Amino acid sequence: MLEQSRIEVRAHFNRDVIYRQWTSEQGGVYVPVSKQVPPNPYLSFLPEHDVITPSGKILTLVNPAYMTRQVHEYMARGTNVRGHLTSLKPLQPGNTADAWEKEALLRFKKGETEVSGVSEIDGVPYMRLMRPLEVEEACMQCHAQQGYIIGEF
Repeated sequence: MLEQSRIEVRAHFNRDVIYRQWTSEQGGVYVPVSKQVPPNPYLSFLPEHDVITPSGKILTLVNPAYMTRQVHEYMARGTNVRGHLTSLKPLQPGNTADAWEKEALLRFKKGETEVSGVSEIDGVPYMRLMRPLEVEEACMQCHAQQGYIIGEF
């Protein structure tokens, strides 16, 4: 049963990586500003983080991390699947690693490529899985100011 859970979690992770890569290769996507998608304050340093169309509609840039966070929030409302982006040096404070995630991130620094196991989130047991996401050229638009280097995670 644990291995079946791990397989399912890997499938969710792989899907997340694919749509992140697509969005990253586009340089992000612009969507209408709304209550559900307000401008991302963590992208305010980008010169075109918000644009106005000829008809006057305000669009905001949604980068891969913002999109992934919002998709995870949608998923959490309707399923028992949880997802979370994290880092040892997050741009967005809401992406700060919890204890389990921090341990996994430190294990990645030592060369591990996947960490999984059951742990509790808000008192509920979950199969958790993390793999490192490598910094690519497309990531640098948003993360260069944090000192990231292409190829690291």
